Amino acid sequence: MPKIGNKEQVVTFSEIGGTITRWQYHGIDIFYPQQLVKRGKEREQKLRGGMHACWPCFGTVDPTFGLPQHGVLRNRKADEIMENGVVFRGTDLLGPAYDEECEVRIDIVLTRMGLTHSLSARLLRPASRDVFINPGLHPYFRTPTGNAQARAWKGEELRFYRRNHGPISTSVGHGADVNIPRIGKVQMLLTGGWSRVYYWRDSRRYLCVEPVFGNSMKYGDSRCLLLTDKWFNMSCAFQVSQD
Repeated sequence: MPKIGNKEQVVTFSEIGGTITRWQYHGIDIFYPQQLVKRGKEREQKLRGGMHACWPCFGTVDPTFGLPQHGVLRNRKADEIMENGVVFRGTDLLGPAYDEECEVRIDIVLTRMGLTHSLSARLLRPASRDVFINPGLHPYFRTPTGNAQARAWKGEELRFYRRNHGPISTSVGHGADVNIPRIGKVQMLLTGGWSRVYYWRDSRRYLCVEPVFGNSMKYGDSRCLLLTDKWFNMSCAFQVSQD
């Protein structure tokens, strides 16, 4: 897998979905490293960890759109691998409900205190009808003690200690703070029209704090963002203050 690093950190990402599979800052894993784990009553193998982009939708949407949960990118091989990211092109990136050629770029830029994850997308030619999107991010923060606290900048602080939690959501504003014992504080600084953040976990080993642009139940209508042949951009800067 491609890997980028500096003296503070190392990030490994995959050509499948552009997923960050591991992020180590000063030798400490900030994200739970991506791996298969057994979950559910049937003890099925589920892929958990890292951080993947949810495109063109977050969550589960109306089945008439033919989209898997969290969209198509998480299982889609990139068409181009860059030094610090990936590029996808094709008519499949919006699901079977749209026959529009699209380009999606994911860039990972390392900073002194963390990293910035950016997603840019556009139609490669003007569409014959409206194309709606509702993207998001799905990071798994590692929780070594099983406990964590998180707060969207518009909301109250929430405490997480149970194995199963959520999903619940609140308004997000321009960021969120995640406080993790034995790791420290991670700030998520959001650029773009983010509206909500979802909190979820099915293990005490990680906590998902997932910023999104809208309610998944609204996907596909005018309450969502409109994708055109002009670049759409969203980004999240992660800044770490270690214990």
